[in-house]
Amino acid sequence: MKNFLMKIYALDDKCVKMVNDAYLWALDWTGIYVSTVLFTLCSPSFVILWNHSTWLSTWLSMIYLFFLMAMCAQTYWLQSTSKTAFNTNAEINRNSPFRSFLISFNLGSLVADLFLHVALLNMISDINLVLFWYIVCIKIRDREKKKFLLPKMAMTGAS
Repeated sequence: MKNFLMKIYALDDKCVKMVNDAYLWALDWTGIYVSTVLFTLCSPSFVILWNHSTWLSTWLSMIYLFFLMAMCAQTYWLQSTSKTAFNTNAEINRNSPFRSFLISFNLGSLVADLFLHVALLNMISDINLVLFWYIVCIKIRDREKKKFLLPKMAMTGAS
C-alpha cells in the first residue's frame, strides 16, 4: 500500500511539473497570466452548470462563478505584485490535502461518467476541474518575454 501511494505521489509531482513547464512556455511566448488560464479553463464548467434547468443549479453556478472570479482576481493580483507571494500560495495549494481529495473525487467522477453513463459535458467538466487543481500549483520565476513570432529565415539555395 505504501509503495502504491508513493507511485501516486510521484505521478502527481510529474503532472505538476508538466503543467508548470507548459505554462512557463506559454508565459515566454505570450505573457499570459495564470488567472487568465484559470478563468478560460473553468468557463466551460460554468456553462455546463448554467445549462441545467433547475433553480438550484442556477444558484450553484452563480456561487461557482463568484468564487472563480475571486480566485482569479487574487491570483492576478499576486502574480502582478509579488512573485514570492504567488509561489508561496502555489506551494500551499500543492500541499493541501483538500486538493488531493478533490483530484481523486474528480477522477472518480470522470471514471463514473465514462463507464456508468456517458455524459460528454460532465466528462469535460471533470477534466477541466482536474486541470484546475494542477494549474493552481503553478510556480513562476522571473523570465524574459520572448517575441511571439520568430524572425523569418533567409532563403538559401541556388537560384
